[in-house]
Amino acid sequence: MFYTKKSRGFLYYFKTVFYIVIMAGGVFYLYVNRAPKKSFDAEKILAQSVLQNKTFSAEVKQIEVDGVKAYMMEEHSNPIVSMSFKFKNAGYAFDKVGKFGLANISSDLITEGAGKYTEKTLKDLLGENGIRIGFSVGRDDFFGTMITPKENLKTAVSLLKQIMYFPRLPENQLEILKSQALKSIELQNENPKSVLSLKASEIIYGEHPYARNPQGKKNDIIALSTDDVRAYLKNTFVKQNLIIGLSGDINEEDGLWLIKDVFSALPAENDIQPLAEFTYESQGREQNIERDIPQVISTFFAKGVYREDKDFYPLYLANYILGESGLTSRLNKIIREENGFTYGVYTTLTYGDAAALIRGGFSADYANYEKAKELLLKGYSHLGDGCLYNGKLYIALEDFGFRHPGVIAYDPQTLEYIDFHTLPEEGRGNGRIP
Repeated sequence: MFYTKKSRGFLYYFKTVFYIVIMAGGVFYLYVNRAPKKSFDAEKILAQSVLQNKTFSAEVKQIEVDGVKAYMMEEHSNPIVSMSFKFKNAGYAFDKVGKFGLANISSDLITEGAGKYTEKTLKDLLGENGIRIGFSVGRDDFFGTMITPKENLKTAVSLLKQIMYFPRLPENQLEILKSQALKSIELQNENPKSVLSLKASEIIYGEHPYARNPQGKKNDIIALSTDDVRAYLKNTFVKQNLIIGLSGDINEEDGLWLIKDVFSALPAENDIQPLAEFTYESQGREQNIERDIPQVISTFFAKGVYREDKDFYPLYLANYILGESGLTSRLNKIIREENGFTYGVYTTLTYGDAAALIRGGFSADYANYEKAKELLLKGYSHLGDGCLYNGKLYIALEDFGFRHPGVIAYDPQTLEYIDFHTLPEEGRGNGRIP
């Protein structure tokens, strides 16, 4: 049994056993020894940042009318209004048994004509007025967007309402979308990376809905009808699960008008319950998928943290340096650039409402696979005692600061929580594994 001997800070999750599902490979474990805590000068790091003298004055405020809330930010430098919204608990993981694929197809079919507008007429109107309206789904939620020039805001709102409340859902377009979905599933089965990804999800998530194929199931898709789509949309569009973000060249008065006009007529709630939280367990099972291809493709998992967790930002920075910063990442530098054992390696944070994991992967030819795996284990095991030294943290902070300026600019305590080595005076180095 592998375990760590320190308290469960964010490094605990990086020390969690690596669960690797490997194409023509196997599963392996990882035990990471936590490095002793050394001094860390967050203020010094911030003083070197290009963000040091930047200010972020935009105010985000909450507005509400008729039980509909929105987060709003006024920004009048460009005459554009943007609205994003989502309905929670409506993603593909919530598709009912026998209806797998319904959420995806519904998000595409809803814009194929609305009210008095045919599919062509609607697209022409949107294009002529510079308006973009679209919908999509993820594992957990159903998303919508509306972007429009300020002068065409009323037209955009009118068209959005037509789409949401009076979608045409034409049968011929449904059949086209079903054919496309079936073709996507067929292509998945021909793509080694897709096969591996789907199989890995099945193994990791088991009976949890996150294990499902995002495209759905073949027989379920074939049987879908416009009545299914209409029922899904009706049950999805409720105030209870609605979250709205509004920004651009719009004041509070117009913002209140917009959300009232579009959303106030929605039903108050539905009976959909959130998914049960997934409990990650590294069971050490091996899964090999034989394919006649000239390389080994692997994917691996470890326990992560949710976006709201206090450990998220420290973990984000550490993961960025380890494997999410592309060709400049620690793993790519060692395994790809210096040794040439892999075509590419990555790690990323993946999190939803019901699960938070660290996921990664790499590919290599058969001769170099074991060597690449060995270096991956070595680089991962040294995460706590060297990955942030020699200027790596400074580089990560610059990137992170541009993505999340409020955290870096106003909350140095977030950085002080990171118990890695102090950044050297020169702020640069070779990034080699110790």
